[in-house]
Amino acid sequence: MNFAAFDVSAASTGWAVIMPGDIRQRFDAPNWVKVLDKLKLSATSKNWRYYPEQDLSIAHGAWRLKSEWSREGEPHANLHRNLSALHEFCRFEHVLYEKALTPEQRGGASNPGNDILLELIGHVKSFYCIKRCRTILGLHRASWQKGFIGPQKRGTKRKTILELIQERARQLGFTFRKDDEAAAIGLLTYGLLTRNMQPPWLLNEVLRPQLTGAPA
Repeated sequence: MNFAAFDVSAASTGWAVIMPGDIRQRFDAPNWVKVLDKLKLSATSKNWRYYPEQDLSIAHGAWRLKSEWSREGEPHANLHRNLSALHEFCRFEHVLYEKALTPEQRGGASNPGNDILLELIGHVKSFYCIKRCRTILGLHRASWQKGFIGPQKRGTKRKTILELIQERARQLGFTFRKDDEAAAIGLLTYGLLTRNMQPPWLLNEVLRPQLTGAPA
């Protein structure tokens, strides 16, 4: 089980990986210093967990790819560097990502932000090919969100959805800094379930707790 999930955006791309073995063994190895620094992982950071019964580890975070001072192509270069560091760290073989909304789903609207999103997702796909990963799967936003936080009423605001995703991730014991980091955890959770793989953070959950932020 060696999966990576990405909630891609130019401003901030959330990522989450699950990999075999005890992640703590890498924190003291000198050859991992630069990679750990780029991924913002350390023995004292809160963005990883180890599950000894399954001998599996999860790590998660977010990358800022673009700022107001970014040059043309800089977000793509930043994404490539970060993907390379993550792959060096965990050698993920399976890739999950959120599909971009189609023009029809956006009401026919087009904007530079969505154009660069499509380019960045394309870069994730090309990275998958270059590294000869085994599988790649694009997940529809509505599908993985319904699987992670449950069905919501039609017309529920995007802000409310993001809050529910964060609440659900906290229910499962995760600590994170950004909403797209929580989204990557949701993508990974749903993606594993679609492969008939039970994430270790769900094993002790008999009944899913109700989300307190869910609209009545």
